[in-house]
Amino acid sequence: MKNLTSLDLKCSQFFSSESVKYIANSEHLKNLISLNLADNGIDNECAKYVANSECLKNLIYLKLKFNKIGSEGVRHFANSEWLTNLTTLDLADNQIGNEGVKYIATSECFMNLTSLNLECIFVGDEGVKYLAKSEWLKKLTSLDLAGDYT
Repeated sequence: MKNLTSLDLKCSQFFSSESVKYIANSEHLKNLISLNLADNGIDNECAKYVANSECLKNLIYLKLKFNKIGSEGVRHFANSEWLTNLTTLDLADNQIGNEGVKYIATSECFMNLTSLNLECIFVGDEGVKYLAKSEWLKKLTSLDLAGDYT
């Protein structure tokens, strides 16, 4: 598995925080550039494992749609020294709200993002303002806020 560049585990049955911990710490996944963990019940603790993983430093595509990540989980991503290569981040249908959007908009970690999916995260005027004024999201070419506005 040392040559694996893409791992899709969306909707995986019996997925747990221990599973995420193993993925994040696996020396065999150092070449991953794409990781899809959508719809697995991933929470803030799991987000911390991913954010703190040197093994995942080559990721450019991270899909975490339909999980249980809150603003605390997004804070872990925003403070990560390892996720700086991300160009695509999908956090749709999580509970990150305006506070989570603020972490994204104000983090140097996300300066390479070209695609950001924040569909159905219940962002309001405040969150939209953070995104519009962000100094770090200048490379964005795709932003999805569908179903968001509160």
